[in-house]
Amino acid sequence: MIDLAFLNLILPTIARGAVNTLTLTLAVFAIATSVGFLLALASFFGPGWLRATLRVASWIGRGLPPLIILLAVFLLVPELGFSITTFTAAVIGMTLYISFYFSEAFSSGLQSIPDGQFKAAAALALPPSRILGRLILPQMLPAALPSYFSRGTEIVKGTAIAAVVAYPEMATLSKQIIATTFRPIETMAVISIIYVLMNGTLLLAQWHFENRQSWQH
Repeated sequence: MIDLAFLNLILPTIARGAVNTLTLTLAVFAIATSVGFLLALASFFGPGWLRATLRVASWIGRGLPPLIILLAVFLLVPELGFSITTFTAAVIGMTLYISFYFSEAFSSGLQSIPDGQFKAAAALALPPSRILGRLILPQMLPAALPSYFSRGTEIVKGTAIAAVVAYPEMATLSKQIIATTFRPIETMAVISIIYVLMNGTLLLAQWHFENRQSWQH
């Protein structure tokens, strides 16, 4: 039987973990989106040696488990003489992992733009800011965002790996609750609902965008 009194007891701790999870998610989203977009532009427009280097880096970054990347950041950065908090380690580690997936999503969007349009923009000597705002983004985003949102749900679920560096996100605090109360059912039920709600928001955003695009066509 689920004990409602027990739920009231653990909700403040879980709520604190949920706020930390959301903070970590938003930080990784913001940084990885920017890094992924820049990587996509470099992979598409950069010189041959840079495109080849980024392909190798993407292959390595997407091939490594995110847990290994996070532990490497958390353990190696202090060896270089820099202090690092658990939050910073989690942000850097998750950003390194997910940025390459975002880059792949944005790259697929760039590849959907006909080459002739880039040649026309070059012939007209349009400034880069205008090419980005008038040519690239309007045509890239419809092709890129479905994959972008899909990968974005992995950020929410992936925040649980921050438990290995003791960042007090939802999974970490929930594990502590279970270890001290031996009541896993109520605890896991609550955090599962919160994870579903967080990811559901992203899935609704994806659904809304895809439907909006279908209406415009």
